[in-house]
Amino acid sequence: MQRRIFLGRAASIIGLASFPRTPAGGQEPKGKQRTRTLLDEFRESLYRWSERLWDGARGGFRQNEQVGVNLMSTTDIAWIRHAVNEERRDDVQRERWIAYLRRAQDPHTGVVAYNAPPRGHTHNDGHCLWHTVRALRLLGGELPLFPQYLQEATTPAGLKMWFAARDWEGTAHHHEVLGLVPVLANHNDAEWTDTFFREIETQQNSANGCWPKTKVNVSRTFAYSVMHRGLKRIPPAAERIIDTMLAMQSPNGLWGEQPTFHTMDVAYLLVRLPPLVSHREADCRAALARLGRFMQRYVKEELEGVMQEGTHRMLAVAHTLGLLQEQFPDEYRSERAYQFGWDVPEQYRCAVIARRLG
Repeated sequence: MQRRIFLGRAASIIGLASFPRTPAGGQEPKGKQRTRTLLDEFRESLYRWSERLWDGARGGFRQNEQVGVNLMSTTDIAWIRHAVNEERRDDVQRERWIAYLRRAQDPHTGVVAYNAPPRGHTHNDGHCLWHTVRALRLLGGELPLFPQYLQEATTPAGLKMWFAARDWEGTAHHHEVLGLVPVLANHNDAEWTDTFFREIETQQNSANGCWPKTKVNVSRTFAYSVMHRGLKRIPPAAERIIDTMLAMQSPNGLWGEQPTFHTMDVAYLLVRLPPLVSHREADCRAALARLGRFMQRYVKEELEGVMQEGTHRMLAVAHTLGLLQEQFPDEYRSERAYQFGWDVPEQYRCAVIARRLG
């Protein structure tokens, strides 16, 4: 494979300011003659890149040229294609893709685990279950078995014990809580849901609004905020979350040195929370505009390196662009609007979990 993975298009991408106006939501009107935009070019490049990663014999996607098919890359591509609203479908590919994901679940325990390094990733089993349930849902598939290890946490009392057994200021990771999202999305027990939110809210630092109490963990603050929004709740101290995130922006417009998940996480918080609490909306727009200037240059000039690295950071880049489109629809136009669905409970619906919960 040639290193010019961006398909030679970088030089042809036209500056955003030159495009005609687009209706709210960043989507071009149907039937209108238009020039392909930055986000359209990005979507097309992602599709061709991801197709080169497909291994039809195994039914999954490779991480890159060096690392073969693994579960995270295969779930990543499902999330990425949904994020950029990719409409192209291959029924044979989809069937093999679903079959690969279903085979990943242990038939005895129901555990879904990522492939171990060097051929995979170190994220824990909670993250893997969360990622796989949604990937299957997006593809039209279903997890075959109930994850038996979750049984203890399916009652309010059991859930309290589950949280109490872990050191949330130390070794415990919020990815473990992500593993409960398929339960949260399929449970109809109001007491269980209230217990869930009380437990994660006890981990919050009320002074800065972030999680956990002893430090600012951007990803945990994002993850717990997404869980709140999924059930139409506003995270406590949302104003202080916004203040803290604004103060952490780097001079380059990012949250960190590269546009990784920390930047995507904060983009979500600054796009979604300020209108809910009417707090520092102009400051957030200015911060997001700085981020946008970086991302426009980055997509035009440096995307090839991310493609060489693999799928997971590409997911963060795709969603960051989508959140910028949500904030600035007239600047970030595309034929089909990008979409951010991490906080949509319907995308974690799972029949075997719903049946077990009654």
